[in-house]
Amino acid sequence: MWNLALLLALATPLYAGEPALPDAAATARVKAFYAALPIDAARREGVLVELLERHARRRGAAPGALGWIQGAPPQTTEAGRKTVPEAVLAEPPDAEPRSLAPSETVAASEAAERGRLALSVARDTDFDGSAARRNEDALPGLNLSWGSAPRATVHARNFESLYGLYGAGSDGLLKALNIDGPAARLVKSPVDLFLGMAGTLAGHELGHFEHARLGGAKDVAYVPAPGPYAFGRITEVGADDWGKMSPAARQAFYAGGVQASQAAATQLRRDLFERGEAHWSQWPLLFFQKLDITQYALNAPKPSTAGTEDQFNDMTNYARLYGERSGRGGAAVHADIVRGAVWNALDPLGVYALWGYARRYVLGGEERQSVPGVELGGRAWMAGTGFWLSETGPRYSLSILSRGRDGDLLEVTPSWGEGQTGMGVSYSDQLAPGWRGRAGLNAWRQRTASEPGPLRTGGAVELGLRRELARSFYLDASMGYKTDGAMLGQSQDAGAIWTLSVGGALR
Repeated sequence: MWNLALLLALATPLYAGEPALPDAAATARVKAFYAALPIDAARREGVLVELLERHARRRGAAPGALGWIQGAPPQTTEAGRKTVPEAVLAEPPDAEPRSLAPSETVAASEAAERGRLALSVARDTDFDGSAARRNEDALPGLNLSWGSAPRATVHARNFESLYGLYGAGSDGLLKALNIDGPAARLVKSPVDLFLGMAGTLAGHELGHFEHARLGGAKDVAYVPAPGPYAFGRITEVGADDWGKMSPAARQAFYAGGVQASQAAATQLRRDLFERGEAHWSQWPLLFFQKLDITQYALNAPKPSTAGTEDQFNDMTNYARLYGERSGRGGAAVHADIVRGAVWNALDPLGVYALWGYARRYVLGGEERQSVPGVELGGRAWMAGTGFWLSETGPRYSLSILSRGRDGDLLEVTPSWGEGQTGMGVSYSDQLAPGWRGRAGLNAWRQRTASEPGPLRTGGAVELGLRRELARSFYLDASMGYKTDGAMLGQSQDAGAIWTLSVGGALR
């Protein structure tokens, strides 16, 4: 395997009979090994497992005893990661690495990445570029978040914590009963999926609730309703308040549910790719958050064919109301919504979520999994599609995410709809040991309302800071401002936007 040969070539050969290297030289050699590991988590695990397997054979020990477990792919354990430095120093010379002849662009990118890795080593950070490994044997991240309304993202993170606790608890129960196998996980999968769907629908209904309150309604309640809703309940606005709400407020109420689930999916996708790993409980959530608007839109009737039983259908009501206000008509808006539903369903990680849960967790038993990405130019890459409903019409988006070896993340998201364009850019990176910063900038050219009118320029800016106070505890805060305009997860009006989270992981 030329990858392994390349890694070993970066280190000074150490023959079995020669004396141990001085501490400084040994440390440099191990760091060089880690710095040359592939970015892609699955490939990285493959290199580490192969190294540990050879080391086990040399010592006459069972491979698993030195720190790796079977899976698809196999994974190193905490004990294995502690054994890696010893295994690196025990490696004899291997075959000559194959000549790669990289392009100038790739070579320049790799050189820049090596510089970043050297800086990470100097700052005493993880030189394998995976901050997530610090909590790999912990329960899923637990947090409590607050934020400015509408609070789609922070509500989603709180549901994610609760669902993660359920996931870890159910795994612990299976292990305690000594039935932790594919059959047992398959038996409990209907409960897994029901609770994941219910959590997503609860966030959907909270989206309706908050947009109703932002629209001036006071009499807003969760009332029982038949069907697969959030534990059998939906959001309802009192008749008197509904009559006082403006057309824009009513339209925002109809759009608020799927906007909340889409904002939650966008944030979860970003979090997963930034860390490069996922707890299995995050896959059902991502899948149902993406599915929410797609299945709702594809099942919604056109306003012209809707019956009395469709009076609470958000997609149909949005198409009717926005079609009237914009002058486009309900049929044209419904067609936009159907196209958006299909576009949203093409999201790679949203589709992969089914595989991550069903194949890797239920059948393979991987509680924590690497997140897929395409390795190119010294970075890992992923794309994501999105669709949501706004005051100025249906909005489509395409996100390009890029992660470096030391965990910095760049995300670029163009958006469009009815000739109204937008662009979002966000970046996060480690500033110093225990400190991570992020910045986001959005700009758009939109109408100011659903009704026809000239395009106006607007945007938003947001800065955030995360402080790791201990091995498993953090504080996270962000602050920003947006002008009047449609922005995913936010209200149409101008104003300050902020979030505050406290959390960590329990071992």
